[in-house]
Amino acid sequence: MANSSQKSIMRPDGWADVFVRTLIVLVIAFVSLNLKEWVETREWDVPACTIDAACVAAGTFLFYTILAVTSPRPRRTEDRRAVPATR
Repeated sequence: MANSSQKSIMRPDGWADVFVRTLIVLVIAFVSLNLKEWVETREWDVPACTIDAACVAAGTFLFYTILAVTSPRPRRTEDRRAVPATR
């Protein structure tokens, strides 16, 4: 793998990736917390679950922001032009 760039699925590709990942975590946390609340009490507690999900999403945003800012960018591969084969 001499020609592969080092790319990690953990490191976000840009700010759009950070926001999309944070939004996904927000939705998953909100749904999971509401389902947990329903199973335990048979009641929906939307305001409390929204606050808790927002706290989880804020931590996720901070985590991915740190990764996006501190992770080194993958090195660009050299410009290797295709050479036609000669016989």
